[in-house]
Amino acid sequence: MNEIASGANAAVGSIKEAIGASRNVTSLVRDIDNEATSIAQERAAQRRKEQQVQPDLAVLKAYNEYQLLAKMQKVENDLKADIIKHHGPKAWQDVQAIKQKIIKQEMENEKLFRQDVTKGRITMICCWIVMGWISWYLTWGIK
Repeated sequence: MNEIASGANAAVGSIKEAIGASRNVTSLVRDIDNEATSIAQERAAQRRKEQQVQPDLAVLKAYNEYQLLAKMQKVENDLKADIIKHHGPKAWQDVQAIKQKIIKQEMENEKLFRQDVTKGRITMICCWIVMGWISWYLTWGIK
């Protein structure tokens, strides 16, 4: 009879362990479901945010640019009239030549800047290649 009782106790213990495991699995499934629901809610909120109508600011930006260009044109015309009035038409031609020289220098500086950036990037890529080769050699090549 003692064997039957110990067998029954073992069976009850196994059933209790199975119930505990079942609770753990149920808790895990519930946690996963809560996390999936949370992610779905975040994505839905993001989609709603993306679907909101964004105002078209391009028209305002274009109008501001137009106003700035018009103002600059007016200032240039006033400056031209003033220079011609006080220094003559040749002085205005000299100012225009200096302006073209400045524009050319700025374009040259921009070109040289882009070349310097490209050289720096090429140097960085070469360093990465050398570091990769050294890492490979130290890891697998020495054997």
